[in-house]
Amino acid sequence: MIPTNSKRITKLPKRRQKLYRKFLSDLIHETMAGIEGNGENREDKKDQAVYQNKYEDNELYFEKKACSLCRGGCCRIGEEHAFLKKETILRYVSRHPDQKPEQVMSAYLTYLPKKTFRESCVYHTETGCSLHRNMRSHVCNDYLCDALYELRELFSREAVPKGVVFISRAQDNWHKNDLDADNRIVSWELILNLKN
Repeated sequence: MIPTNSKRITKLPKRRQKLYRKFLSDLIHETMAGIEGNGENREDKKDQAVYQNKYEDNELYFEKKACSLCRGGCCRIGEEHAFLKKETILRYVSRHPDQKPEQVMSAYLTYLPKKTFRESCVYHTETGCSLHRNMRSHVCNDYLCDALYELRELFSREAVPKGVVFISRAQDNWHKNDLDADNRIVSWELILNLKN
């Protein structure tokens, strides 16, 4: 059972772009000032592992299919902060030590799309996240909704099945338990194992 994103794609409003630019600028300058002030140029341990693939390709295939069917129901609360934190900027800067704050800002703004899902993360597009995986926060790279967590737990105990039926509900990840919300089944799909 997976949640879904039912919002529609719209042009990214200038108001949201402005809010994001302000947030990003403050975050970058605060992070860079900390590096210069403390001589600190280390990566946060929590943010260090940039999506290390410790799972089989066919297990990840199921996860990616579930995310594409869901259409980013977990991305909704990314809003104009995109889950970015100091640790994320520190990690980026440690890989690009010669970049000045304006260059870091430009690098992130390069990935800002013209169209995004309404009321969702500024990087949330119809084809997924427009921000390069190595520039995303650990939250974005590591988060699993309940359904994907259950799937991963299943794969850790049993052989990968021949297929998985994904049932999409009407609500996004953050409203799926709201009893007053319409959470009917909106679609289902059988995804077959790549290796079987």
